Amino acid sequence: MTPSADFFLAESDFQSAVSACDASPRRGGIPPHDKTPEKALLVSGLVSIGKTRPEIARAIGVAQSTLYAIYFSELGVGSVRRGRPQHVPSDANRALAARMRQAGACKMTIAMALGISQPTLRRAYADELLSKRKGTESE
Repeated sequence: MTPSADFFLAESDFQSAVSACDASPRRGGIPPHDKTPEKALLVSGLVSIGKTRPEIARAIGVAQSTLYAIYFSELGVGSVRRGRPQHVPSDANRALAARMRQAGACKMTIAMALGISQPTLRRAYADELLSKRKGTESE
C-alpha cells in the first residue's frame, strides 16, 4: 500500500503551517498595556488629589489588577507581595521547638505544635532542630 500523494504537504504549505503555529495567539482584542511616563505622571497626579484606585484605573483605561501590577510605585505601595506573610519565629516558639526536639519529638509533631508546616519548621527553626539529644539518628 503506497501513501497518497495528496496526503503530504507541499514545502510552501508546510512552512506557512509552521509559522502559523509559532505565532503566539492573543486572547481578546485588547492590546497589552505599555507604561509611559505620561501615564505614570497622570497616575501620580490622581493619587495626590485623592482619587480611589478604581477611579484611577478607569481614568487610564486599565483593569485594577493591571494598575496594581504596573503602577505600584506611583500608587505609593512599596511592592506587590502576594501570598501569606513569612513566618517570624518568636523566642517562646524557638524555646518550645528546642525543648521538644531534645525530648525526642519528631519534626512533624513540632510543626503541628507550632501551627506551621514542616518546610517552614526546617527553614525557620534550623538551629533548634540541630539540638537533638545525643545517641539518636537524624530524621
